[in-house]
Amino acid sequence: MPWPSSPTSNRYLVLLADALASAVISVVLSALAWGFVGSMGQGGLFLVMFVPALLALFFGLILIPFVVGPIYGLAKGRFGFLLGPVLLVAVVYPLSSVALRHKEEAIAALAVTTAEPVRIDHTLLAIDDVNFCKEGCVKVLANSAYTIALRGEYWHSNHPDRRWTLYRQATGAACLAKENVELALDFLRLGYPGKCAVRELIDNFDEGLWLRKRSPDPRFRLPPDLPPDLPKGFNGTVYEYFERIAGEDRLLARHIKGGFAPEKSDPLILIEKRPKAIDAGPKMDEKIFLANAIKVDADQLWKPADPFPFDEVWTGVESYLGRKERYGPGTIEDAAALRWMGVALLARQQAPQLLKQRVLSLFASRNPSRVKIGLGSIYDIPSSDRIFAGEDDIIFDLTFIAVGERSSLLQTLLEWQFPPGGPPVSSEIRERAKAHLNDPDLKPWQRQFLTRIGKP
Repeated sequence: MPWPSSPTSNRYLVLLADALASAVISVVLSALAWGFVGSMGQGGLFLVMFVPALLALFFGLILIPFVVGPIYGLAKGRFGFLLGPVLLVAVVYPLSSVALRHKEEAIAALAVTTAEPVRIDHTLLAIDDVNFCKEGCVKVLANSAYTIALRGEYWHSNHPDRRWTLYRQATGAACLAKENVELALDFLRLGYPGKCAVRELIDNFDEGLWLRKRSPDPRFRLPPDLPPDLPKGFNGTVYEYFERIAGEDRLLARHIKGGFAPEKSDPLILIEKRPKAIDAGPKMDEKIFLANAIKVDADQLWKPADPFPFDEVWTGVESYLGRKERYGPGTIEDAAALRWMGVALLARQQAPQLLKQRVLSLFASRNPSRVKIGLGSIYDIPSSDRIFAGEDDIIFDLTFIAVGERSSLLQTLLEWQFPPGGPPVSSEIRERAKAHLNDPDLKPWQRQFLTRIGKP
């Protein structure tokens, strides 16, 4: 005959059954809550972040599954329901910790340094990221014999172009060609006059060092050439550094940076172990890759040449003035004017006297385009030098130059040079001002200015 069960053992069985039931209820309700959250989409979640009432509702929705059981247990005196969430945490957290550790160990095994390059005479640097090459590439092309090849993340496209764009240093007439103007102006902006880069499309290359960058996101289509053992759910960037000899690639290093993105539909996300940020393997990215090639600090890739050859750079930029070919939203001349004024900002601290001389040379040209550039840079000249002492003739001549939208700057400059109540102007300037008062097309401000300085 069966052994009679004791009241004590029955209580423990009921307690355990209630705890299991509470845990199951928590999982089911949490799955429903996260399913609803997932149905909101990105737009709904974005709205939640900016509406306090919706944010409170959101947190309430994902927390309620873990308090329904305990509330019921307290109301009915069935204390096993209080233990359900605790039991769930006691099981889920260790299991998630083990799973996460396996993923982290897999990442650590992938992020290794294999070897140094076999050859030291490579002349090509390739980066599988076409959006990157600006200052860094200019620095390398201007200061070394390397060529640079770039290719975009082709796997994002439904019509991938696997070709590379090859950049080579060039000089002379090539830098004036319309298709090379952008790069030529970039070289000038960074202090490398007389140089530019020409580009061509190539199908592939046989020799060189190259960096492959992949940024997988579990929400989207993953790149086909990720490391095969990369754990599922990784979200970040994988850098792989290769040496290619005779068309064969040899992995030299791999750097993995990012983390594991939780799935929005995971009902147990609140009680699983949180993944740490990942930064594994030897440091490697686009900047470090290029900087190592020319043996400079990575931060130097973004800085202009030092010392900066201001005169030569301004002369180079001015060679593009007067060119009215379309270029981006404006013309080549417009782009050159912006570069000229960008260099002026740098010269404000490093070469203020030289800046003053260059602005005066623009004014002396009496060319409206050049005068407008000079006017756009007058505030970059230190305040103690704003009045061009001894240059009354040059500044007075600007009164009659058509400068369009720079008219207010011109009026400001004339007030600085010929201030009311200031030193009297020369008799020559006075006579010239009086002679122009009869000009038929004078604007009101011009007539007022000429009348004032034409008085004895």
